[in-house]
Amino acid sequence: MKKIEMEIAGLTPAGGAPHYILLLQEKTGYRKMPIIIGMPEAQSIGIILNNIKPPRPLTHDLMINTLKAFGIELIEVIISRIDNNIFYSELVCKQSSTGLTVRIDSRTSDAIALALRLNTKIYTYDELLSELWKTFFESNEQTQSEFLKLRNRLIDLENALEKAVKEERYEDASKIRDEILKLRKQIDELDDE
Repeated sequence: MKKIEMEIAGLTPAGGAPHYILLLQEKTGYRKMPIIIGMPEAQSIGIILNNIKPPRPLTHDLMINTLKAFGIELIEVIISRIDNNIFYSELVCKQSSTGLTVRIDSRTSDAIALALRLNTKIYTYDELLSELWKTFFESNEQTQSEFLKLRNRLIDLENALEKAVKEERYEDASKIRDEILKLRKQIDELDDE
C-alpha cells in the first residue's frame, strides 16, 4: 500500500467536550484527517508544538527515555486503519543491536506525541486517506466540485509562478503568489465547512 506523509495542521478544542481535534494534512496535498483525542494527549502534543519544556519528564518523555535506554529507534508512525471512528496506529521500531524491526500497536494520539518528540515521520495509507476524503465529500457534491475546480486552478497558478520566477518576471510572480495565497485560503475555508 502507498504511504502518504502527514503533518500537523492544527489542534483545537472540540466544541465544549473535554476533547480536542488533532488535524493532520498530507504533506504534499490538501486532504486532511481529523482525529478526536483526549485532553492529556492534546496537552502532551501541544507542549511540543509550542516548544514548552516541562520541568520533569511526562509520560511520553518517559517512553522515549525507555526506548533510548534499550537502543530502540522509532523509525516511523503509521496510521493504519479506522474502525467505528477510532483510528489505529503502529509504531515501527528497530532495535539497534539486532536490527530487528517490529510494529507495535498504539493509540494514534500517543504515536503522534512520540513522533513529534523524536522528529519521526507520520504516515497513513493513501487508501485510508482517500476513503476519509470521499466520505467527507459525499455529504456535499457541490463542495467536492468547487474544491476540485479550486485545486486545479491552484496547480495552474503554481506552474505559472514557477515559470515567472525562471523567466525573472518578478512582478508577475508577486501577483501570482498573492493569487495563490487567496486561493489557498478559499480552499481552507471550503475544507472547514
